Amino acid sequence: MSEKKIVAYVERDMEEIIPFFIEESKEEIRQLIDALRTGDYEKLREFGHKIKGSSVTCSEGFQEMSDIGLAIESAARQKKSLKEIQALVRAYVDYVSHVEIIYVD
Repeated sequence: MSEKKIVAYVERDMEEIIPFFIEESKEEIRQLIDALRTGDYEKLREFGHKIKGSSVTCSEGFQEMSDIGLAIESAARQKKSLKEIQALVRAYVDYVSHVEIIYVD
């Protein structure tokens, strides 16, 4: 089974901050997983909101990441099953862990 290649096309003028953005996203994963384990819908909603906003603010190239954040935020707001939210969190972890950044002019 092959993994889907995840590519984000990011403006070259963002090249200095993107590594920090990705590292921060990786560090937040533990907190996101903790919120999932404890069933803290409010924290899950907050994380989803933050993911949605920060990824698009950083670059339009992270639209897929923003969409995942929106889905987490929406699912937590609607108090969907934790299993459903877990799948979204897994998609976020996969994205952050495997995204390849390509800088464009």
